Amino acid sequence: MKGPSRAPMSDAEIRTHLANERTYLAWMRTVIVGMGIGLAAVTVPVRGGGLSRIADLLGILAVVASAVLSIWATFSYRRTLVQISRGIYSPAWGMVLFSLLVPMAAAGAVIAFFFASR
Repeated sequence: MKGPSRAPMSDAEIRTHLANERTYLAWMRTVIVGMGIGLAAVTVPVRGGGLSRIADLLGILAVVASAVLSIWATFSYRRTLVQISRGIYSPAWGMVLFSLLVPMAAAGAVIAFFFASR
């Protein structure tokens, strides 16, 4: 015996789910690029002790931020999936703030290191 059947989704609901999937894949592409930049920054030799330490710091920051972003993107995708199914939605302001703060933290680290090494 089958469980309760669900009414077919409307075209708008299908498009909304597909948009959610595209958004998730865009975040994951960002994660892949961030990981690649981070790994390149850590593995590519840089002349000068100060520049090497900046590259290492930014590389580690990029890899860690990308790992956190991948987890966050997955949870955001799932949360949005549930919200779409329930017919409700609230924006993910945490993701927006994270996307703003990580580059600012990286810039702050570079500036702080630059002035500390002088």
